[in-house]
Amino acid sequence: MLDVFIYNITNEERFLSGEDPKMIMEEVGPIFYREIWTHTNVVFNPNSTISYLVNKTAEYMEENTIDLNATLVVPNFATLAVVSQLWDSPIFTKMTVNAIFKILKKKHIVHTTVYNVLYNYTDSFLDALHNVLPTLVPERNLGIIPLVYKDYSDNVTALFR
Repeated sequence: MLDVFIYNITNEERFLSGEDPKMIMEEVGPIFYREIWTHTNVVFNPNSTISYLVNKTAEYMEENTIDLNATLVVPNFATLAVVSQLWDSPIFTKMTVNAIFKILKKKHIVHTTVYNVLYNYTDSFLDALHNVLPTLVPERNLGIIPLVYKDYSDNVTALFR
């Protein structure tokens, strides 16, 4: 079972104007998922162990009461992700990223849907940076579920009795 919580900014205007020194966040969720584990490539080894490959995926549970089309106000995850990658980059790279951010007139807080945050969080900023600095932007979709489960696999060897 996977429970996902998202946080919605409720004082965007007051925070951006400086009236409120801190963002006020409201919890949205939980949003429930069932984790599906698939075991493949099962091998019974001669030393009384079993080896297999585990793959995980998440299945949205219909019992959820969260409207996936509901609008959220959230930090711009694209800019946060890029800035976290820049901490040790050369000044030229930082200046290039800043210029692209300004040219595209990006904002640090965005309005999007619950669905986009969970599955399809894309941004023109990521696309532009990927074209100029592809190593800085390895992922163009920052949706939570695809990122968590992308290429998830684990080789396991366990004692078999």
